[in-house]
Amino acid sequence: MKNALSHLLVGFLWLLHWLPLPALRGLGWILGKTLYAVGRERRNVALINLRLCFPEKTEAEREILARRHFIAFSRAVLDRTLGWWASQERLERLIRVTGAEHLAVPDGKSLIILSPHFVGLDAAASRLSMLTTGCTVYSTQKNPVFDKVLYNGRQRFKEILLLSRQDGMRKIIKAKKQGLPFY
Repeated sequence: MKNALSHLLVGFLWLLHWLPLPALRGLGWILGKTLYAVGRERRNVALINLRLCFPEKTEAEREILARRHFIAFSRAVLDRTLGWWASQERLERLIRVTGAEHLAVPDGKSLIILSPHFVGLDAAASRLSMLTTGCTVYSTQKNPVFDKVLYNGRQRFKEILLLSRQDGMRKIIKAKKQGLPFY
């Protein structure tokens, strides 16, 4: 039953990738507002973290930041449907890359592409995977249906070596020694 529900949700997400970006963003806004309203535990975690990080801000200012984050996070989750299933041409129109010339790795050199761990991380990874091969770290998902969707979605364009975070650093170092760019 659990797998059937997971497959049903994946099918619904697949349908979403056909929507125009403004419609997808509108749905993300609604989802973010809803999750903030009903997700008491996650909302409290966000507010505590913001209180610790920004003690100089008022509670009202931190609440605004938390609400904005829930919306940005929800939009990013729905944006992933594009990375998983939209055409390469559509993604090239939506996601711009500057500095792609820096992705060319001279012989014997190692390239590490640093990116903050923010809500748009997967969009950048999808777009970069159209330009170069490489390796990156991912967290294995508890739900095998979603794990397969995430894994396959990250392998769509060029061969990307996906290293499980649960496996530790040894495989990352080995991939770097082989000359693979690391994102």
